[in-house]
Order: sequence, then C-alpha cells, then structure tokens
Amino acid sequence: MGVAGLIVGTVFSFGTWLLYKLGVIDFRSAIAETQWGAIIGFLAGAAAMAIATIWDTPKPLSALRGLVWGLAVEDEGEAPGTAARAPWYKSPLLWGIGALVLCVLFYIYIEIA
Repeated sequence: MGVAGLIVGTVFSFGTWLLYKLGVIDFRSAIAETQWGAIIGFLAGAAAMAIATIWDTPKPLSALRGLVWGLAVEDEGEAPGTAARAPWYKSPLLWGIGALVLCVLFYIYIEIA
C-alpha cells in the first residue's frame, strides 16, 4: 500500500515537473512548480494508498506479531502480558525524538547562516 503511494506520488510529481519544462503547464516560477508538484504528488499518493487499502486484504495477526506494539512477542515460559522489552537504544520513541531535535537544529542553523 505504501509502495503504491510512493510510486504514484513520484510519478505525478515528475509529470508536473516535465509538463512545466515542456511548457504545457505555466507556473510563475520554478518554485511555484515545485510547490504544486509536491501538492499534486502528495494528493495522488494519498489517493493511491487509500485505493490500495480498500482493495488489499489485511494481513493475518500472526504475520504482524512482533512488528507492532499491540502484538508483542511473548516468551513461552513467561506469564501473559509480560513481553520482553527491547533495549533503550532501539526505542522508536527515542529515535523519533532524536530525529525531531536534529530537524530543529538544522532548521536553526540554516536560518542563522
């Protein structure tokens, strides 16, 4: 589903750029084309993912076990609900916060420089 959105969004963004370069679509500037290309690519990708989600069959819960938080892998000898925790450095929350902090720092650096 996500791959369909990625491919369709990329194709539509590239198509917008190509039509602009060939003179079929007229924007006031290249920056305006870039903005509209991003908007068109996002909307086309979102629509492709929605359509793919409707037509695709959901994966069984056994295939999702260990991939999502709600279906953690539990050891056989442990009591139910006591799944082993991943090390702190593998926490998605930690990596997400780290990525946001880096984005803010890069933004500040670009604005000051």
